[in-house]
Amino acid sequence: MQANVEDLDDHFDHLSLNTSVHSSPLSSPPSSPLSSPLLSPRPDNVNQQSSSAGSFTFRLDPFGKAMQEWLLTERLTPFNFSPAPSKAQPIVVEWDTQSRASQSSGYIGKNYVKGPGKVWRLEDMVGPDSLFKFQLIQWDGKASIPLVDINGKIIAVLVGNPPDDPTWQSVHTDAALLLEKHRHSAILPHENISRRGVQKYISTGYSFGGGQKLPMPMNQQPKNKQIIDNLLASECFQRISGHVSSAFSTWAPRLHQQYVDMLSKYQAEDPLFSKNFPKTAFAAATFNFDEQTETMEHVDYFNYIVGWCGITSLGRFNHTKGGHVILWDLRIVIEFPAGTSFLMPSCYLRHSNTSIAPGETRQSFTEYSAGGLFRYMDDGMKTRVSMSIDERERKKREAWEKAREAIGIYSTFNELVDNLMF
Repeated sequence: MQANVEDLDDHFDHLSLNTSVHSSPLSSPPSSPLSSPLLSPRPDNVNQQSSSAGSFTFRLDPFGKAMQEWLLTERLTPFNFSPAPSKAQPIVVEWDTQSRASQSSGYIGKNYVKGPGKVWRLEDMVGPDSLFKFQLIQWDGKASIPLVDINGKIIAVLVGNPPDDPTWQSVHTDAALLLEKHRHSAILPHENISRRGVQKYISTGYSFGGGQKLPMPMNQQPKNKQIIDNLLASECFQRISGHVSSAFSTWAPRLHQQYVDMLSKYQAEDPLFSKNFPKTAFAAATFNFDEQTETMEHVDYFNYIVGWCGITSLGRFNHTKGGHVILWDLRIVIEFPAGTSFLMPSCYLRHSNTSIAPGETRQSFTEYSAGGLFRYMDDGMKTRVSMSIDERERKKREAWEKAREAIGIYSTFNELVDNLMF
């Protein structure tokens, strides 16, 4: 798709964030921000990009080697999964998470994306002659890499493949084949392409919001129910889900525990509640069946405001040429190989994918929890409409204050070591 310069205004003129560049509180900057093999070389004049949204820099930060080695051990997780980077180092982005999260009503976000979107090519996004001049981050998926904000908080994680697992290739290959198998048999209640850019998808699980009067399981067509049961029972998707939730518990233990506690509360209160997967921390999941799943710029603003969603890339495509994840607010483009996952706050970080080549295939699988579930639980398992006016206004004020403080639930590396090392 041919880009034009007028499109730039749609992406940057509507943000009002405190995003000025600060030095990292974690360590002094390295001599060269392009010294890592993770970052693709490019001219010095695009090392740092500025816009009306502010200025952003990002680099690999040399955290202590001893801590990295300790994080490699399997004692962090009950699922025999070592997600921490060995040789790769964290990516530090000049982004103030507090500014975006505090704009929330407390549980869900806002739709920061204006107008109809489009799928952008890699050459539109990166390089000296590109339209956007974003930074390309190369990632082969062999090690996990956290993204750390200016306050030292781990705000997202590139989840690498399980180490020393020769079966993982067949796991994500089987998952893609299952989605291809069911692509044409699924009954789609929606005829138009979604605002995310996906046409063929099915969501399942437990949710609240988007017109629902109470928390409840998502309704399904009978034929789709058979497809969903097949996908949920499959070993490949169960392993992927467990892998992602294990990384979640490792890199954001407090946030993960909040998700687990919420699921336990609904499991105790609602006989209709059931988890999609045995080891999942998420209430819902979406299977994207499109032959070429390429999302447009969007935010998942009904998800929990500071929560993470797990996105898994599947299919047969060249990940160095297409299928990247674009993080618009951070002005970075990350390679996203098939079989790898990304844990990110999709409620407030605008994201999309680059296009893949004709003849290639790409699907995706996501897990998430609606912000409405947390709100309903914190409100004593009551809806706001059932409250008195005074109680409703009090809850709104409390939720707004909670949103300003919620960023504290993210972990730092120091906290992980202090809390878990023995």
